[in-house]
Amino acid sequence: MTEPLNPGDELSIFNADTFKIQLLEAISSADETSVELSDVEDIDSCGLQLLLAAKKFAQIEGKALHFIHHSPAVIQAIETAALESVLGDPILYSKGPADD
Repeated sequence: MTEPLNPGDELSIFNADTFKIQLLEAISSADETSVELSDVEDIDSCGLQLLLAAKKFAQIEGKALHFIHHSPAVIQAIETAALESVLGDPILYSKGPADD
């Protein structure tokens, strides 16, 4: 598995297209891809749609896609939209300062 991708502090309509290209290229070029979500402070419906579309694309391609270290903003968005089971990954909380 390659180094996890990181969308930065925002996963929204403002940067989804840019991150989508990076994410789809990573999925296409590896059997297993992870997305590190610990830095995401702002996620909107477009960001959630990108996560869902990427998960579906990976499944169609027969690849594994994992979302890891979910930030509080990502957890709240996923829970509000009731997407926990759809995304298929356990909610893995971000590392806190005590974990360093």
